Amino acid sequence: LFAMMDFAPTSPDLGHGHKVYMQKKHADSNELLERHLFHGTTQEAAEYICRNNFDPRLAGTNGKLLGHGSYFATSASVSHKYTTETVPHRLRHTFLAKVLVGKVTRGQSHYRRPPSCNSGSDFYDACVDCVANPEVFVVFDNCQCYPYYLIKYKDLDGVIEI
Repeated sequence: LFAMMDFAPTSPDLGHGHKVYMQKKHADSNELLERHLFHGTTQEAAEYICRNNFDPRLAGTNGKLLGHGSYFATSASVSHKYTTETVPHRLRHTFLAKVLVGKVTRGQSHYRRPPSCNSGSDFYDACVDCVANPEVFVVFDNCQCYPYYLIKYKDLDGVIEI
């Protein structure tokens, strides 16, 4: 487990201005503004993210079912599906990230940003797989996410019973 402050050139407060904006925008809402979510990836992408943060412009490598953005999951097991083992050490890479999710709507593959709310100039903040009980979140602005920890791990060869 590696704390990103040891590697990333950016600060965990990178999106602080965006967070303040979202807090004001949703002051009357019960929506959970910020979540800790997982993002599984390759070693090469992990190195890029450590240097540059998540980049929604690079979306689509592992699909874009909910839109062209950066994908995060509530469960590490979901993010595990998007990791690959490195050679020869067989390590996998998953980030624990702080993500500003704000007001969400169901995503669609053609979205390059969240759609507008009420057909006005106000937009949703993120897209999800299921509005009632979201497990996957998609954000379209790198100010909404910060790679907090990089988790490097190996698959176990056998089952451990406790």
